[in-house]
Amino acid sequence: MTESGKGTAMGEVDWAKILPFVRLFKAFGMSADLPKMLMALALVLVVYLGGVLLDSMLGHRVYAREFDSYLSRPTVEQFDQWRRAQAIATEGVFDAALRVKLDAFQRMVMATTRLDFGFSELIEPPRQRSTTVMGSLREMAVSLPAWLMHTQPWFLLIYSAAGLAIWALLGGALCRMAALEATIGVRAEPTEAVLFSWQRWGWFFVAPLIPLLVAGLIGSIMSIGGLVCFNLPGLDMLGGLLFGLSLFGGALVAFLLAVWAVGVHMLGPAVAVEGSDAFDVVSRVFSYVVTRPWQWFFYTIISLVCGAAAYLVAGALVFLTLRVTHYWVGLWVFAEAGKGVNRFEAMLDDPTFGVLAYTIRWDQLGVTGKIAAGLMAVWTYSLLGLLLAYAITFYVSAQTLIYLLLRRSVDGTAFGEVYVVTAPPGSGTAPPGSGTSAPGSETPAPGSGTPADGSETGDSVAGSGGAKDSATTAEADELGPL
Repeated sequence: MTESGKGTAMGEVDWAKILPFVRLFKAFGMSADLPKMLMALALVLVVYLGGVLLDSMLGHRVYAREFDSYLSRPTVEQFDQWRRAQAIATEGVFDAALRVKLDAFQRMVMATTRLDFGFSELIEPPRQRSTTVMGSLREMAVSLPAWLMHTQPWFLLIYSAAGLAIWALLGGALCRMAALEATIGVRAEPTEAVLFSWQRWGWFFVAPLIPLLVAGLIGSIMSIGGLVCFNLPGLDMLGGLLFGLSLFGGALVAFLLAVWAVGVHMLGPAVAVEGSDAFDVVSRVFSYVVTRPWQWFFYTIISLVCGAAAYLVAGALVFLTLRVTHYWVGLWVFAEAGKGVNRFEAMLDDPTFGVLAYTIRWDQLGVTGKIAAGLMAVWTYSLLGLLLAYAITFYVSAQTLIYLLLRRSVDGTAFGEVYVVTAPPGSGTAPPGSGTSAPGSETPAPGSGTPADGSETGDSVAGSGGAKDSATTAEADELGPL
């Protein structure tokens, strides 16, 4: 009850304070931002062109239904035997991997809408394409890389390194744009976000690799111990005596890999929010995941369901756009391309919901028809690319919000506290976030705090200018709107 004796209206309730997870719903609005989507589209385009370039250099190296055969064979030896019996490779590695990943992603989205998570498939994976969330995720994150590592290790190494380098720049810029909008409500210019990620490109690149490198180092030490102790009689007794250390090392590697699989998605947002080095953000993310595992799990499930719903709505809009365009443009096209096939149908297949690729019948088109079909493909795939771009922006936005929620829960840091770069003295300009009020507050976010890296370069952390300023920002964060 208020002092006047009246109850609190529903519109005056601070739901973000009562139910912190409602902040995750901000991802819908944050994702539907054209500059972010164009940035994500550029990321998709560069990664795609890089894969096409590798395929053109390596040629066809994958046999028909090879990945399905890999899943269905109980042992690697049986799969290798099947592979040796094949005659001619039919497609490039990138083309095959992309098709597998898009198919698994679509099945994961549909399973999320059915709330069919299939957690049991994490322990006992099926011998075929899965129709559950966990099974589809396992295909993308475990089975697909394992298949590539076994059959195309050099392709996996080169493409992963190049993809991570591209993500460190463009994905880092996306993370920075999401970080500023989620914390202080500022929509950064893409050029400024790219400049931020360029200056911290090394940290964006190295952060996901640090836990893997540490795990690899521990594994190497264990391998050397096995080499020394279990190849010579006599020393094997020493190996048996010290085997407890090997078990401890194995447990440590398993722990690192498990936490990495969970927390790797928040490393980019952590660099964008904190502006600190890779070692600091890895320690932060690992601490948050280990300290609040169930909270992380709850936030992740919510973001998965929301993301699937948003993707289906966006996909339905794109499908409807293609369907309407295909119908009206082709309505009065009577010319045939050959063999009884409509000329327009040869250029653009009838759209199918959930299918992000279509077939152009090049062999039935003349020179001008091929040019027209190519130009139409550019426009069509740009639209389909925007759908993937929206999925990427939602993913980055959701992971940024999850990181901020876990940070506030573990460290007590205000939701609106973010690393900002102040303009040099006398420049007369201010970058995004400097001197900007936190959402729901009339108090400007302080810009005179200590930089995250301890330097004196004019950088600052919004909301951390001292005890008084921190308290003010935290209070504004708690009382502010969603």
